[in-house]
Parts: sequence; structure tokens; C-alpha cells
Amino acid sequence: SAAAERALRDVAAVPDFARGVLAARSTDFAKGMLANAGAVVKDLTEAAPPLDAEAVELANALLRDGAYPAALFPEATATKVDLRTERAFLGAAARAAELSSAVYANDGAPAALRALSAAPVATGRTHDVAWAIVDGVGGDGVLERHVVIRGFDASDETGDNAALVKKVVYAKPVAVPLDPAAFPRAWADVLADAPVDGPTAPRVEAHAGFLFLAEALLDAVRPHLEIGEGHRLVFAGHSIGGALAGLCTVLLRVRESADVAALVFAPLPCLKVVDGGAVALTRTVPTPEASRPARPPSVLRELKLDEDLVRAFVQPWDPLVRWYTDHDPCYPLVADSAGDVYTLFASGPPRVLRTLARTILETADAWPEVREVYVQQANQTFSHLGSMHLIMPDAPRYLADRLFSLVVDVPEPFAVVRCAAADLPRVLDAAFRLEEFSISLVPAALRSFVHHFHPAYSRPLVALRRRVADDAEAAMSTEPRWVARGVAASRAGRDDAAPT
Repeated sequence: SAAAERALRDVAAVPDFARGVLAARSTDFAKGMLANAGAVVKDLTEAAPPLDAEAVELANALLRDGAYPAALFPEATATKVDLRTERAFLGAAARAAELSSAVYANDGAPAALRALSAAPVATGRTHDVAWAIVDGVGGDGVLERHVVIRGFDASDETGDNAALVKKVVYAKPVAVPLDPAAFPRAWADVLADAPVDGPTAPRVEAHAGFLFLAEALLDAVRPHLEIGEGHRLVFAGHSIGGALAGLCTVLLRVRESADVAALVFAPLPCLKVVDGGAVALTRTVPTPEASRPARPPSVLRELKLDEDLVRAFVQPWDPLVRWYTDHDPCYPLVADSAGDVYTLFASGPPRVLRTLARTILETADAWPEVREVYVQQANQTFSHLGSMHLIMPDAPRYLADRLFSLVVDVPEPFAVVRCAAADLPRVLDAAFRLEEFSISLVPAALRSFVHHFHPAYSRPLVALRRRVADDAEAAMSTEPRWVARGVAASRAGRDDAAPT
């Protein structure tokens, strides 16, 4: 089907799998896999339950004019962004997303960045986290410098990926020092709970692994953070890189009142307000709405920072944005593998994914050690930062994903919905619920991977930017000539195009 072919094209960014798929003519290869994998077909069948009255009611409600996407979310939690009036924001976000994808090109990253009209200033790798600093011109003509931090890239074997993952899953909460030099710079000292001297940010704690990486990154990029007056400094990144970009931005603003902001994609949460209503992670059965904890306080508000300091984008079916929250579907899968450490969700119902995952994990020499750290330290609750933006599909595709979970490709973007970081778990749980039962089905697991991959963010945002620009151009072409002349003149800073 066309959907299957689109899915395979998106997965084509995963090199080894993609080469086999594309060499075998994509769809024929996929059909052959399914023909010889009855268990996978069974998983697909389980993922497509019959439509009941509740499903029909949901479909009818969402397909009414104007009901979608507002009807999906709890009242007063999310609003649709008017991309026409916020075109500058959309352009800045698409630009940051493109740069965040380009750094995954590894050795080809400088060329990929130059292809985006970004001038490389510096590149580096800090504790196995790759980064790049580039200069360019914003859509408003202002010179801007982006510090772009890459996420985890298993295809890059030049660093120690296992060591990086151990730091990412070492989520022990630690105080945030106000002195940049106070936090340990040796990982062994972090593991040994070395004391932090000096004052700390009151009532705010950080994920120890991310704080260690952020401090080291700031040490590395600091020579390039001094920019000219009137220029912009923006941190950007995807996944782990998004979490670090947001954290670096907060540290710079709190400690130095630096004029900096962050645009991040699929970030993992890594800060929290202490005694802020956080609870232990939800396990197995979703917590009833009536017994959910109170809305957690905003980290940025606690630090007396603007909520727009960090603006993040989320693909709603991406499970990693739920890590380290009380809605995390991934921790139970790993924690429930105590027997042989390779069999995920061992006590759950039969799943094809269990066998597939075990085959993959058995080839990863570092997995037992990584799993031990993850199980011991990752059962934490942190908060996202700032304002969150969900990239929404149209109503028919949403219903297909919600009711069947069979299509794994990234849908065409329909709209962007904004909510506060504190409301994100509630918003996702209302409209895009993921828990360990559903995510352990093969289609949902594949969708989760594809929707977290960096093209799932850069491609839709670039498409939205192009669509808004095309709509604006089409609108101008249908206006009276003097109106179009006035718009063009206003862009050029003139006011001499009024009608006579």
C-alpha cells in the first residue's frame, strides 16, 4: 500500500535495514517478511480491535466541523497555534529542526550544515556527545548563532555509545549548583556522590547524568558563546541533544542572565521542582484521572524564568518524551526482564516483540550493565521545560492511529497544538495514550521508533513552513493589486504603496 511504502521510505534512514529493504524493491520485501512471519501478522491483528460504540462515538465527534483537534484534550490545557500569525516562530523552529537533523550526518555534518546556508564555526565531541556551532541569518534578517547538540546515534561508532547511554539512564536527582565550577567534572565523582560546594538553585533538582553532560558541554562551547550585540544565541537539539540544549540554556540564564533561548525536539525531561507533587511512575494499569497527582509546578517559573525560554516540539506517539515521567511506558518493559535480562515484559501477555527484542539485545555486549543502571536509577519523575508543541496529523489519520495502530510512518502535519510543559503528560495521556501493553505490539513499537527519529521532526516542520509560505503567496495573488503592492512595500520598509 502507499502507506507501507511511505513507512519504508522513512525507515530508509536506518542504513543497514534500509539497504536490504530498498535493494529488494521495498514493498515486495515487506510482503515476503510478512508472508513468512505468521506471528507478526497475529500481532497486527491484535493491534486492530473491532470498532465498538465508544470508537464510533469518538470518530463522529472528531469529524464534526471544528471539533478537531480541540476535542481531544482536557479543557483549558491545549490550544491550536495560528501558524499564519506565528509564521516567524514556525520559521525559526523549522530552521532549528533542520540543523538538529544535519548534525546526524556525522563526518558529513559540516557539508550538511553548509547546505542549509549555515556557516560552521566549530564542531566537537564531549563525552561522546557531538555538537556543532553555526552562524546564519534569521528570517527577520538578524544574525544568529546556533549551538546544535546531537542525540544518540548508534550508527556512529567513533565514540563509546555504551558509556553515553549509562550517563543518560543515570537519572539520580541532584542539586543544581549556581557556581559553574561546583559540579564534578569526573564521572567517577558523580557516581560516588561527591558533594557540591556552594549555593544551589532552591527547590530544583536535575538528572545527574544530563547535568554532568551539560556542564561539560558548556565548558567546551563557552569560547563561542560571546556574540555581537543584537545577535541571537539559540541552543537546539533532538532527543538527548534536545534535553541538553534546554538544560544548557537554563543554566546559562540562571547563572549568568545570558541572552539565550532554546528550540528543542523530542527532549527528555531532566529537571524538577522538589516536593512539587511528583509521584512514583505509573505501572501496568494507567492511573485513573480522579487519582492523578496535582499539576506539577513549572520548573522555569520556580527559577523565575520566562516560559518561552525553552520551546519544544513533540510527535505525540513518541515514547521517549514520556521517559522519566509518571506516564513512561518503557521502564516497565525493561524492569520486567529480571530473569535473563534480555526478555522484555516477561510477565506480560505473549508478544512477538519480546523475541525480536531479545535477539537484538543479546548482540549488545553492554546491555546487561546498561540495564542494571537503568533499572536502578531511571525510575524517576522529572518535568519538561517551557512551552510544548504537538505536531498533529489530520483527523482521519489520528483516528486510524488511535483505533488501529497499524500505520507506522510519520503522517503529514496538519496543525501544531501548544500546551504548557506541566500539562504535557495529561494532554498526551488523554489523546495519545501509550502503556507497556500497547507499546509491546510490533506495529506500536515500530511506530515509536520511527516517530522519535529526527526526520519525524524536521520534515513535518519544514513542510508546514512551506505550506504557510505557499498559502501567504496564494493569498497575495488573489488580492487587489494595490493591496499586494502595499504588502510588498511594507516588507521593504516603505509606505508609498497606498491606492490613489
